[in-house]
Amino acid sequence: EKLVIRCTGQPMLDFISTTFHPVTNKMMHREIGFLRINPAKRVALVLSHNFGLATVEEGDSSLDAQVLQLESTSIGRISFGKSPQVTKLCRKFQLVDGKLKQEVFMETEKTALTKHLESTYKRVA
Repeated sequence: EKLVIRCTGQPMLDFISTTFHPVTNKMMHREIGFLRINPAKRVALVLSHNFGLATVEEGDSSLDAQVLQLESTSIGRISFGKSPQVTKLCRKFQLVDGKLKQEVFMETEKTALTKHLESTYKRVA
């Protein structure tokens, strides 16, 4: 799992997440988009996924607690995407011992909201 969050000088951050197969190192999943924070500490993560999904996730930042929780407010998909369709996403970022932890929960038309991914990132640059 590789996560790039960078500032480009605009009032948002670039967000690029790539997941690789643990054995072959072949890319499996990619999300690309933007993280915006407004003055009221409302946060929006707008992403395009390589399998044909586009999502808007929103939440309130709690910088004092070093936690960011987001929930999907909009999910769009290409007309020929595979089933089952994603119906809800929840995402939690938390700073733990200097490392960024991410948990992603997913609900589909066939499954209840379930933990889909848990990653811990260490800063390399």
